[in-house]
Amino acid sequence: MSTLPKLGNVSPFIPAGQDVEKAIAFYEQQLGFTTVYREGEPVTMAIVKRDSAQIFLLQPLSASEARSQKHHPQQRL
Repeated sequence: MSTLPKLGNVSPFIPAGQDVEKAIAFYEQQLGFTTVYREGEPVTMAIVKRDSAQIFLLQPLSASEARSQKHHPQQRL
């Protein structure tokens, strides 16, 4: 693998699609990140890190979850 540019301090929330494991594999294998946290079974949220950057990979809400969130915004924070 060629030398990757160094990343600065950044922590964005990125929609990972319905298959968070597949997104994790992409960030690890293609971009050189390391997974530092996984949540859920199957995984619905993960944090990957490289240098000073960490990225929060999130499974998007389903349409029914999104409608429910509008009425109960304290859920899934």
